[in-house]
Amino acid sequence: MAAGGHGCVSAVANIVPVSCRALHADLRQGQLQSALHLADRLQPVAELLAADHPASLKCALALLGLIRPDTRLPLVPLDETAKSLVEVAIARLSDEDPVSPRRALPATPVRDRACNGPPGDKP
Repeated sequence: MAAGGHGCVSAVANIVPVSCRALHADLRQGQLQSALHLADRLQPVAELLAADHPASLKCALALLGLIRPDTRLPLVPLDETAKSLVEVAIARLSDEDPVSPRRALPATPVRDRACNGPPGDKP
């Protein structure tokens, strides 16, 4: 956004949504120093989530008690080393605003479109 973009799709926002919203607001208001400070704090988690995405995001959300870290092939769960790195990165953000099961919105079931046949096909 500092280079002219309008937003992003952020895996980190699933972990610390308030910080990501503050970063976005700082950038929109031209408060670059504050935005850079927030971005620096979030960068380690962003790098870990990007490295083995989406398994790393599922691991982080599971550490926060929001989901189970299950994956389906061809994705595989994180190895123990990667899990511990994600855990340390999440712990470093504990003074931020990690999302918690108490504040999370309930999941809404969605039909798996991959199993419903071709578009326009009625079940």
